[in-house]
Amino acid sequence: APLLTVSEADQDYAHKMFRKLGMDSNPRYILLHVRNNLDPNSLRNSKLEPYKKLVELAWDNGIYTIFIGDQSLNENIFSTCPGFINYQLNQIKNERLTIALFGLCTGMVSTTSGPMHLASLFGKRIVWTNACGLSKFAYIQNCSIVPKKWYRLNRKKSGVKVNSLVTFSEMKQKPKVFFNE
Repeated sequence: APLLTVSEADQDYAHKMFRKLGMDSNPRYILLHVRNNLDPNSLRNSKLEPYKKLVELAWDNGIYTIFIGDQSLNENIFSTCPGFINYQLNQIKNERLTIALFGLCTGMVSTTSGPMHLASLFGKRIVWTNACGLSKFAYIQNCSIVPKKWYRLNRKKSGVKVNSLVTFSEMKQKPKVFFNE
């Protein structure tokens, strides 16, 4: 059973607010959280472009995608995607609705970040993409993992040479000699 649930009053409130977001009053939707800030050294960041196909597939199946998180989202990537809602820049965004979104969603797709833990507390299915540091988050229930690509390094005096992809078993360990794509 989930640790958290959405109260009946908050469900009613959320259903009213869904209409203001341009959805049905009781829609099917997933939450999408992608860390894409400009820090090139952060292992948790990811490009947004690969998620466009996800948004399109969700809509083909009658499921909205609500983007939460990074406010620097380049909306041009998703501008042709029906069913996509950038909640972060929406005027109706508020704490009460944000929590209800987690509790009422169909599931969540997320890079490594705090919001995926909130979805987990509501017992929601999570697809954890661009996953790094697998051993730290092995406890998340209802979670499917799509790991970040890690490569072995061979250090030579002249620089770094990429050898091969790191295995899933190796990824579960703390990477000391790997780098990411």
